[in-house]
Amino acid sequence: MFEFDHYIGGERIRARKYLPKAWTQAEADALTEQNQRASAQSRRTLRSRTT
Repeated sequence: MFEFDHYIGGERIRARKYLPKAWTQAEADALTEQNQRASAQSRRTLRSRTT
């Protein structure tokens, strides 16, 4: 199971997603890393809009 739990724009965003059984741990880790980068980019974008 993939869990997404981040604050974006001051709001907590949580989601869970079942991954295909055939996925390896490396694939799941890559998805986590991809989502963390997207979350960080969203935070930077929101900060730049408020300053």
